[in-house]
Amino acid sequence: MYISLEPCTHYGKTSPCSNIIIKSQIKEVIFPIIDVDNRTKSKSFKIFKSKNIKVKCGILKNEAKKIYKPYIYNRVKKLPFVTGKLAVSKDNFIYSKKKRITNIYSDDINHLLRYKNDSILITKKTLNIDNPKLSCRIEGLSSYSPKRIILDKNLSINKNSYIFQSSKRGNTIIIYNKAKPKLIEQFIKKGIKLIKLDTDKTGFFDLASVLDNIYSLGCRNLLVEGGKFLTNSFLKHDLFNQFYLFQSPNKLGRNAKLNVLSQLNQLSFKYKNKFKLNSFTGSDIIYLYTK
Repeated sequence: MYISLEPCTHYGKTSPCSNIIIKSQIKEVIFPIIDVDNRTKSKSFKIFKSKNIKVKCGILKNEAKKIYKPYIYNRVKKLPFVTGKLAVSKDNFIYSKKKRITNIYSDDINHLLRYKNDSILITKKTLNIDNPKLSCRIEGLSSYSPKRIILDKNLSINKNSYIFQSSKRGNTIIIYNKAKPKLIEQFIKKGIKLIKLDTDKTGFFDLASVLDNIYSLGCRNLLVEGGKFLTNSFLKHDLFNQFYLFQSPNKLGRNAKLNVLSQLNQLSFKYKNKFKLNSFTGSDIIYLYTK
């Protein structure tokens, strides 16, 4: 039997894989890497040996490590694996009411990223300006839309927004600092999970604390779609594990807002020579940095 990871030996939501393998009377088990989870780590060797099952480890080791990179990071660091994403026009803008930045093919990649991540983070400012859905809108995958996480210091998001109106127990988390009891009660009644955290002198949350708290709630893969200022904060503290940069050949011109040339320069400086061409989506180009 070929497996992509050491078969588990512990009880969790299901019984151990090793039990099923033994019951199936499989004679040899081959896998690339040891599980970093201490509940299973290297334990399968002893169990299988006692049942006269041969074990081989190390085949395609490097390929498996790439596949399990977020999983390994979660288990070792006890933090979410963070993916950043920024779509930039040719004249270095990221927002315009009248013009699109990227094409429909890049949009599909963006929705695929939402499918691959169990949670997505934005700020109150982005929510109030864009009124986003933050959902995966690929046919057949919408049920895998990520949990919405909003940084909102005073619980001042627009109550008519899609996020607030579509909130239900388990799909929305808001991190706040201070609000009146009646307002807090209103959010809780909508099924929104509230996390109260301190802010620094500038009024911004400590992102390390944010990541620690959302990990404790089960968030393992976080997509950051927060725009200029949130992206800048994650860059400043070097919190991205990987970063997708969508570059469009289109100029946004006079109606554009939020020039991110400084962020692009910072990206180039921080991730020098680490951005690699990932794909072409029509006329758009996607670059990927991985730590």
